[in-house]
Amino acid sequence: MNQNARTNEGHEPLEAKKPGLLSDREWEEVARDETFRHLVAEKKRFIVPATIFFLVYYFTFIVMIGFFKFLNTKIFASVNWAHVFALSQFFMAWTIAILYARKASRFDQLAASISQRLSRRT
Repeated sequence: MNQNARTNEGHEPLEAKKPGLLSDREWEEVARDETFRHLVAEKKRFIVPATIFFLVYYFTFIVMIGFFKFLNTKIFASVNWAHVFALSQFFMAWTIAILYARKASRFDQLAASISQRLSRRT
């Protein structure tokens, strides 16, 4: 395909508008929308602290393995505290995922209301 076929005869490139995709102007309108700003803020209020908590939890385990010998204390058979802490990483990840899934229903409601409001304008 030559250059002129993709542009408006030497003018600005034509926007390939696919169903469901927003133009730059429409995205700017969404970004100014108060409900959208509320949605982004609400997601940040959950995602940022949850991520920080999990990273601290994860790296605490790594640091503790290197510096604290009590993790080698056997609890029963050949299972020690390091094994228990390592397994707790899985439970922590699942817990955060479950909490996010519960919060996501609220995020979806806000996103749907924004989408409905914008679809009525066009």
